[in-house]
Amino acid sequence: MDLLREIANRQTKFSCIKRKAQESPAEEFTSLAHHLTEEYLLTSFRKLRKNAASGIDEVNVHEYELDLILRIENLHARLKSGAYHAPNIRRVWIDKGN
Repeated sequence: MDLLREIANRQTKFSCIKRKAQESPAEEFTSLAHHLTEEYLLTSFRKLRKNAASGIDEVNVHEYELDLILRIENLHARLKSGAYHAPNIRRVWIDKGN
């Protein structure tokens, strides 16, 4: 499946999920990882802001990109197996005075 068809298919699936969530707000989704392919993850990475701050693991976009294909394959495998757990969020409080 070519990338444009993949993106269109994914958007359709996510639209269906969105509609289902709106129609049944009490329903819980246990996992949506099976909807993500390596191509979709790679496309999502390409859309990241390159000057964004690093995450809690201190890895920035440029460091992540060095082994991008291997990292995407690993992430995809962990998503499919259920071994992936989102990392904690690094929160920084900014004093705004008054």
